[in-house]
Amino acid sequence: MPRAWVLAMLVAGLSCNGTTGYDLVQFYAAGSGFSDSVKGQPYIFDTEAGVHVTLTRASLHVGALYLTQSVPQPGGGPQPCALPQTYEGAFVGEVRGDADIDLLDPTAQQFQVLGDGTTIPAATGQVWLTHDESISDGNLNGPDSAPILTLQGSFEDAVGTHTFSAGITIDTTRISGSQNSGLPGEVQICQQRIVSGIPVQVTLSQGGTLVVQVTAPALFNGVSFTDLPTAVSLGGTSTSACLTGITTDTCFTNDDGNVSSTVLFSNLKTTGPYRFAWLPPTR
Repeated sequence: MPRAWVLAMLVAGLSCNGTTGYDLVQFYAAGSGFSDSVKGQPYIFDTEAGVHVTLTRASLHVGALYLTQSVPQPGGGPQPCALPQTYEGAFVGEVRGDADIDLLDPTAQQFQVLGDGTTIPAATGQVWLTHDESISDGNLNGPDSAPILTLQGSFEDAVGTHTFSAGITIDTTRISGSQNSGLPGEVQICQQRIVSGIPVQVTLSQGGTLVVQVTAPALFNGVSFTDLPTAVSLGGTSTSACLTGITTDTCFTNDDGNVSSTVLFSNLKTTGPYRFAWLPPTR
């Protein structure tokens, strides 16, 4: 999405919506992992079912961040994927650029792009779970076979310790084949890729840093790990989420073939794991 276009929308919002007194600003952006993790060390936790899990690798790919004045209405039906563009002046700020967040590092990891915004207070935020390659001509419905969430580690059950890996994608294969052809806009993969309605209490200012934080309890809520299929049984099938070049006992899948994979994918797309924080500029 061209930066000049975004700035034009921000200027339009300032000039057309009674926002005299607010300013355009540029700011930094960053991502941070689990708050109770220690950089460079495995992340260890127990599931609600008492399964002992050790994560040695965990990363989340983010394609963009948006802050808006819009608050999605419960029960309002599917929102358009271009929510910030739908209502003039809904933009409060945007960070347009790919970044990988190490979830085992609780510190703020700076993105390599600057954000543009206004000093209008934000009501909600969006996290775009996309790669630049999946967006062509402004279309968020293109193929995207690269992992969004990458995991590696082990879990323990009554039998012993089992290793696992995961490369969770949000590709076009996630669209159900039962889509109602009479309502082509009702089911779009872009609606899976944009996490909207994340509560925000942030007012941007010049030179500060917007941080998107990811929490482990909400991301792994309901994920048992013990029902993961073996890597051998998946055998490189299209649904396998085994990481390339890594040998593990079990793997997550990119389908609903097991509860752990289904729940993890569902959690990834909800607002629960995500929080926004604001770091004022350092003097």
